[in-house]
Amino acid sequence: MATEIKSVADNIKIFLSKIHKKTTTNSSTIFLVPEFITAEHEDMYKPKMVPIGPYHHDERKFMAIEARKHHFLHDFLERNNQVNYDTYIHAMQNLKGRARECYSEEELIPRDDNKFVEVLLIDGCFILELLLKHEEDKGHRHSWAGWDFMAIMSDLLLVENQIPFFVLEKFYATLKGLDDNTSKVELKKLVVNNLFIKYLGDSIHSSQVKEPGNIEIDHLLHLYHEISLPNYENKKIFGNISAQPTFKKSTWAQPGQGQKDHRLPLVIPSATQLSEFGFKLRKQDSRINSDPDIKHGRIHSTIKIPRLVIDFARRVIFMNLLAFEQGLEESKRRWTGLMVMMNCLIKNKSDLEILQSSGIVLNLLPNDDEAIEFFRLLSKRVSTEFKDHYYSYLFDEIHQSCEAYFSRKRATFMHEYFNNRWAIISFCTSICAIFLSTVQTLVSVFTYRHRF
Repeated sequence: MATEIKSVADNIKIFLSKIHKKTTTNSSTIFLVPEFITAEHEDMYKPKMVPIGPYHHDERKFMAIEARKHHFLHDFLERNNQVNYDTYIHAMQNLKGRARECYSEEELIPRDDNKFVEVLLIDGCFILELLLKHEEDKGHRHSWAGWDFMAIMSDLLLVENQIPFFVLEKFYATLKGLDDNTSKVELKKLVVNNLFIKYLGDSIHSSQVKEPGNIEIDHLLHLYHEISLPNYENKKIFGNISAQPTFKKSTWAQPGQGQKDHRLPLVIPSATQLSEFGFKLRKQDSRINSDPDIKHGRIHSTIKIPRLVIDFARRVIFMNLLAFEQGLEESKRRWTGLMVMMNCLIKNKSDLEILQSSGIVLNLLPNDDEAIEFFRLLSKRVSTEFKDHYYSYLFDEIHQSCEAYFSRKRATFMHEYFNNRWAIISFCTSICAIFLSTVQTLVSVFTYRHRF
């Protein structure tokens, strides 16, 4: 009996020591999306063409692409004859302990260190060679024999399909003979130009990337997330963005601040309802790192929202950005807040049409119904404090404007008399009838007086 108790106690100590190590280092940045989420839409989170990292590399369906990676490894090593593969292996051996700590699912990582090093070495060289081929524009698309190239690029931004960014930095520095700081900046430029801009079409200029800043990038998806943060956050990464946002969170009421009975709103009206309240919806700066903004005029208030392009590739990226943000503090969940806002704005086709006509949403999906369903799906994948999410300050400002007496009256009037063209015609007919009736009455009165 004592032996059995000791055995159980030893096992528990092992489990607790692993948990303690993970808690103290706090370095797990690459994780699996929970099964209850992936079960319904597995294609949004699992690689379709290219497995990256240890989680999916041994799946049978990827045998052909794994062989293809070897050709990319060969091409990568040929780029610098002064550096042989032993140098990269030695570099990866030195990074293996730190790299292991980046993966939260230890049971899915190869126990054999040599196998683990091999996976990250091949995948790291593959990513870099792929980006370098894009930069050189050598017509490499044809080498994929008709495979879906956009699927390959979007696979590189799946939250489960990552390798640590410091591995890529080390390989790139070794290839180019650069110091660590220069390598960080040059690698970010390579990724921004040849992944984010060229194939996702996002308006991020490489001139934004000048200094490594004080934020360590965990992986490619993390880099995309950080670049997409508003300018005042982005400045800490690249160091040369001077524009400041119109709003700062400290400007607006926060939970526990201001009046005791003040409560931040959980939702805002739809796009159609906001139009009835006198708001005009307009497209914000085309850059993805622009925050929504609101400006009040004498008659109308204008809400500016950054443009969202919805297609099959970005649909996957948005889902993975939301998954990635679940591990961040509330103040960093910018995409979560934006999707909460879009879900409030879009309730039906009329709402979507307003956002499309104003240039806020560019829907490249087959039809509007798919776009509406996609935003509903995103809202189901959001786990956040609705009373204190990233754009709660904007919700509060909109809510206060909607509560204004003039806005309420105007909305009621517009809804009752200008909701559709027949209502407008009926209203105008009524006004004309009243006017004519008044004129007829006045004429009758004057005629009567003239007689007597």
